[in-house]
Amino acid sequence: PSAYALYLEGRHLIQSRGGVITARRGIELLEQAVAIEPAYADAWVEMGLGYAQLLRFEEGQTEGRTRELDRLWFRGLSKALEIDSDHPAANAYLAWDTMLVNGDYINAAEQFERALGIDPYDWEVLRGNILFASIIGRTDIADVLGRIAITRNPLCGPCHRHVSRSLFRAGLFDLAEISLLNVMDLLPPGRSTTELALIRYMKGDHDGLQRVASDYLARARPEDQDIAIVRHIELLGAVLRGETGGLQVEIDEFAHRWGDRHLRSCAELYAETGQLDKAFELFERGYGTQYNSDLAAGLMNPLFRKMTEDPRWKAWQEKAGIAPHQLAVIEYQPNLPPAEGLVKLKPGDLASE
Repeated sequence: PSAYALYLEGRHLIQSRGGVITARRGIELLEQAVAIEPAYADAWVEMGLGYAQLLRFEEGQTEGRTRELDRLWFRGLSKALEIDSDHPAANAYLAWDTMLVNGDYINAAEQFERALGIDPYDWEVLRGNILFASIIGRTDIADVLGRIAITRNPLCGPCHRHVSRSLFRAGLFDLAEISLLNVMDLLPPGRSTTELALIRYMKGDHDGLQRVASDYLARARPEDQDIAIVRHIELLGAVLRGETGGLQVEIDEFAHRWGDRHLRSCAELYAETGQLDKAFELFERGYGTQYNSDLAAGLMNPLFRKMTEDPRWKAWQEKAGIAPHQLAVIEYQPNLPPAEGLVKLKPGDLASE
């Protein structure tokens, strides 16, 4: 096969976020692509992203293995930038690396601005800038970039999923829903289901929330169905209805049974029901082991809103590098593309299901 064919197949596997085995297969194909065409910058970027996925999700890593994966992730970016210093995705991921590995939001701001200046319509550039804008509280910028992403990438499933997550973190729930609904049929049922459920929960859309669960069961093959996803949605519905009798016991049972695989979902349920001690315990167990930007993105979850008045919240903001005094020194004012022709949001404009 040609380098291009290998790149397309490898990119598909990497972008599907299908887990460690899928990432390794994608990396193998991309290694073949650059062996045929060593100056293939796009392939180097995707290969680096594959190693970044292994860095995050591969279990049982030794310290040496972690260092090696980190080196390979950065090697992909470096090779791409050696070939083309203006490669938009490589510049976007360089900014991501600055934020992810170093927790350096000041330099990341400059790098994200540069990537956006190179290509304001590249989806990897857009999703990185949307996430960064949402973390530092620039909802106005996230809004515009979200509309650009929705308008310019109508059929890119992974693009919309990542954009939707960032818009959700920015509190732009209608835009997040539009982005996700546009491509629901292009995404794995499990991941898109959970995200759509959280959006509708935050919008107070009880009927829509219940439809998410039934649609998931209709879309997913029986052997692929994850009952934990359905149970999570049921518990969100109970919280939305204001039920109290036995709900705390049910959430404890959910956490006991599925806490290892669905830690964030458990923390969300505890936070929304005011069980803050248990929510912070899960932060210590999970988020405390993540890199700074992962922690910052996690703290932007709107379902943790009841935790913000707790003194412990300020300590977590400091740890993540997003306390108000830390954000105040960040200069981030990218040149945004024209807004003409972008999706507008009016009553009734949500994409149909």
